[in-house]
Amino acid sequence: MIHIPADSFSFNGMNSLETWGIKVVAYDVFSPNKRERNQTIPFRHGRFDYGKKYFDERIVTLRCATEAKELTKAEMREVILWLTQRGRLTLWDEPDKHYVGELEESADVDVLPQEVKREFLLPFRCEPFAYGEQNTLPIETGMNRIDYQGTAETPTLIVIRNPNDFPVTGITLTAVAHNRAQ
Repeated sequence: MIHIPADSFSFNGMNSLETWGIKVVAYDVFSPNKRERNQTIPFRHGRFDYGKKYFDERIVTLRCATEAKELTKAEMREVILWLTQRGRLTLWDEPDKHYVGELEESADVDVLPQEVKREFLLPFRCEPFAYGEQNTLPIETGMNRIDYQGTAETPTLIVIRNPNDFPVTGITLTAVAHNRAQ
């Protein structure tokens, strides 16, 4: 887990407060919107419901302010370039999770000379859910439990590697329980 200074965000490995003096005043990431799950059938009454619960991308909106640093117009261009590339967005209050996204819309920022405190919104278009760190567990003889702490139905990737210089046989994988989020 990485350390992130309070009231800041890290994007593609750079911290907003340490690098640019940009502080997060507030943000909102409540929930992504659900996709439409039904369809109107022409010349029939009602709609057909697919019964799936898929989500669209979410907008993570950060209300920011420049705090301790006077940013020149050239530096603001560098900030914009930094944020418009797709990457990992990590917020200070959940350093063990990250979103994958980019700034797709222009932010309205007043670029005035010698002005320290500027406020602006950064609407990041992100994938629907936050990611946690990948867990790597060694396989042991007998029962191996996988502790999944996620909030959404996601597939589990099981990779078996043979570190030996001889073939391994007799590996059996059995799912003994399957819990779905309701």
